[in-house]
Amino acid sequence: MGIVLFVTMVYVMIKTSGELKRESAVITQFYGADKLRSLVFLFPFLALPLIARTLFPAAMYFLPLAIAFFVFVYFTARKQRLGLECSGTDRVKTAIAATSSVEVWSAIAAAWNLVALVYDVGTIAMIRAGTYS
Repeated sequence: MGIVLFVTMVYVMIKTSGELKRESAVITQFYGADKLRSLVFLFPFLALPLIARTLFPAAMYFLPLAIAFFVFVYFTARKQRLGLECSGTDRVKTAIAATSSVEVWSAIAAAWNLVALVYDVGTIAMIRAGTYS
C-alpha cells in the first residue's frame, strides 16, 4: 500500500509541478503567490512513513504529521483555486486545472494516510486486547 502511494505521489509531483511551472506567470499575476509548487515537491517524502511502518512500527507516529501536511496543502490549493476563479478571465483556466489536481491529490493522500493510521491503531488495540490472531 505504501509503495503504491509513493509511486503515485512521485508521478503527481512530476506532473503537477510541471503544470504549475508553466502557469506560474498567470498564478503570480492573478493570485500573487506561487507557494503551492514548492509544497508539491514534498508529496513523495510524506508517503515514506507508509513504507517505513512495515519495517519500523514507530514510523506510525509520523502518519498524523503527513495527514496534517496533506490537509494543509489541500486548503492552500483550495484558497489558490478560489482566488484564481475570482479573477474573471479565461487565461486562468489551465492554472485552475493544475491547482485543482493538487487539491484532489492532496485529499486522496490525506485519506490514504488516515486509513493507514486507523488500521494501525486498530491493530494495536486488538493486540492489546488479545483478540488479534
